[in-house]
Formats: sequence, structure tokens, C-alpha cells
Amino acid sequence: MKYVATIEVDKDASKLYDCLKLEDDKRDRSTVKINQEGEKLIINIEAKDATALRASFDGIIKLIITFEKMSRGEL
Repeated sequence: MKYVATIEVDKDASKLYDCLKLEDDKRDRSTVKINQEGEKLIINIEAKDATALRASFDGIIKLIITFEKMSRGEL
């Protein structure tokens, strides 16, 4: 079975892309693809199991949260 999650971000897409582009990677149990389409950032995560999907998803979300806090001057 394959698990898939997609995250779309439409705020500060180019800046966020610069921060996340190193996460665009194929791992043993999951693959993360990050693409910028105009003013949107599309993050696709595919995984072989739910645990791998959650680990990749959580990693991306933590980076997005950190980016938001830095943008607001909270860090």
C-alpha cells in the first residue's frame, strides 16, 4: 500500500522553497517532492507505510512552523 500527502502553501512560496529545497529527497521508505508553481509551493509526500508518512510530514511541518515564526520575528 502507498500513502500520499500533499501540502500547498500560498504565502511566501519562493522564500519557503529556498528553505525547504534540501528536503526534496528520496529516502528508504518515503519520498518528498517540493515544487514551486507560480505563487504556490506544492509539497508531495509518498511513503510505503503510515509511520514513514507521518515522520516525513512532521519534519516538513516543523520546518514550516519555524519559517513562520522567523518571518514574524518570534525567534
